[in-house]
Amino acid sequence: MNTSRKVVDVFRGVQVSVATSLADGRNGVDDVAGWYNIEHKHSKLNMVTPAERHAQQDGDILAKRQQVLENAKEAKPNRWSQSVRNCQPIGVEILNPDKIENIEMKAMG
Repeated sequence: MNTSRKVVDVFRGVQVSVATSLADGRNGVDDVAGWYNIEHKHSKLNMVTPAERHAQQDGDILAKRQQVLENAKEAKPNRWSQSVRNCQPIGVEILNPDKIENIEMKAMG
């Protein structure tokens, strides 16, 4: 995937406007970054926000979600064709896995 396409995918659905000043542009970027990190649930994080993950709340959130999903499946099993979604915290995630020191650090932790 090329970088420009990735950026388009991240910001799809966000209204685009032209900033009239540097301050307006910075405020717009801050708004999108806030939404992306605080409100947007990421599939790679098993549907928690980066802020929840950073605050180490993902384990509790995912445990509660798993219980809700299991209760729903038990109540109406005919509506479920598969098991409930993965509700396990993802563990250590390396942002730059290609760097040797990151690979070594992941192996140690």
